Amino acid sequence: MPTLKATSGDIYYEVNGQGPPLVLLRGLGRTVRHWLGYEKDLAEQAGVQVITIDLRGMGGSTATAKWSHSIFAHADDVTAVMDHLKIDKAHIMGVSLGGMVTLALGIKFPARCRSLIVMNTSIAGQGVLRLSPRAVLTLAQAARFRDERFHARLVDVLVSPSSLPVARAKITREYAAIAKDEGLYFWMVLKQLVAAARFLVKKDLQQMQVPTLVLYGTDDRFVPNTNSEKLAQLLPCARLQPIAQAGHEISLDRPKELSQAVADWLRG
Repeated sequence: MPTLKATSGDIYYEVNGQGPPLVLLRGLGRTVRHWLGYEKDLAEQAGVQVITIDLRGMGGSTATAKWSHSIFAHADDVTAVMDHLKIDKAHIMGVSLGGMVTLALGIKFPARCRSLIVMNTSIAGQGVLRLSPRAVLTLAQAARFRDERFHARLVDVLVSPSSLPVARAKITREYAAIAKDEGLYFWMVLKQLVAAARFLVKKDLQQMQVPTLVLYGTDDRFVPNTNSEKLAQLLPCARLQPIAQAGHEISLDRPKELSQAVADWLRG
């Protein structure tokens, strides 16, 4: 497995495709495996080299995630992987919590970022609900259901209502298989939620000059769309773009449309 030696363990990463480097970051309680192959499709369709990274304590990354760690600690790990791969600058793309790490990179390491792409992402201190009540309830059920019932309920809140039952069932089975191998990361999810709650960067983002594409799924039932709209208004160099009939997991609902939006952004 490709790993980078870091403080208190390793950081796991994968590389797919050739072209300009694009770092792809997963969200709350998710690992590289949860892209379900989308990273390979993105590399091909957008003509980029996609670097996927497991955040601390997740998947193949054995580096310890402490309760005191902020979102910026993950940004440090991303730049360490870039250094390891001899990548000076890259496009950075993340969904949900991965989007927060993406913004943290733009704040702390703007010279390392060609551009940012954030999907269904929020920050603290915006005065809006960051998670829908349904999302909170679903996450709370993780402690009760540790089988496919939990994954079915999770998929229901992560994908668009327009998603076909056969597609939902397939995703549920794949998520359950990953959880059987890796576990549900209950304590890591709590640590990530604490870090997200402390992600108070409104003033920093108002000064950030890195070009940023803010994407959101119009059917997102996990993170309310208002978060993306307010984020785009806050950033000086941002463009807001909705993806119709996509839920929180845009890469599952509308993978071709997402890859096209990314390819258009990178060419622009």
